[in-house]
Order: sequence, then C-alpha cells, then structure tokens
Amino acid sequence: MLSIFLIYWIGRKFYDLALLHHRSKWGWAIFGIVIYYVSQLIIGMLIGIVAPDLLNSTGGTFLINILGIGIGLGVWFIVFKLLEKSWGDNDYKRGETAINAIGTVSTIKEDEEEM
Repeated sequence: MLSIFLIYWIGRKFYDLALLHHRSKWGWAIFGIVIYYVSQLIIGMLIGIVAPDLLNSTGGTFLINILGIGIGLGVWFIVFKLLEKSWGDNDYKRGETAINAIGTVSTIKEDEEEM
C-alpha cells in the first residue's frame, strides 16, 4: 500500500513540475516513476553482488527493501531538483518580462542592456 502512495506522489511531483514549465506532463510523470524503480533495481543488484549473504538472512530482505526505498527516493529527489533548477533558468521569465513591456516606451539601447 505504501508503494502505491509513493508512486502517486512521485508521479504527481514530476507532473506538477512539467505543468509549471510547459513540458509533457505525463511523459515526465512516468519518467519520475521509472527513475525511482531503476534506482531501486540497481541498488538491489549491487547489494546482491557485494553482499549476497544479506539476502539469506532473516531480516535481510526487510533491510534491502528499506534501503531500496531510501535510495530510490534520494535519486528521485536529486533528479527532481536538477530538473527544477535547469528548467527554472529558462527563457520563460525573459518572455514574461518582454510581454509585460509591450506598450511601454523604451530605447533600443535599454533593451540590449537587459539581455
């Protein structure tokens, strides 16, 4: 049940970010979910290679699940913040100021200095 809420939350955060920056909403929501699961798969394979005895112990599968969720959310958060930062430095802000400047009187030299 926890995984359903995590999938919804992860997809929703990427969906909202893509919506805010005029990107493909569903494509980025699915991308966020894929990032979460691929990072869990990779960490599970690494643990299986590095510490295979952990898989045979009683609490080992629980530990691997908790570790996978934590690392999956960590990788997801890093990618989310990188996208948020890179999309935040786009031309939408410049475009909005240009639209707001329509109808104002300015010289060509002032416009060149702003860019």
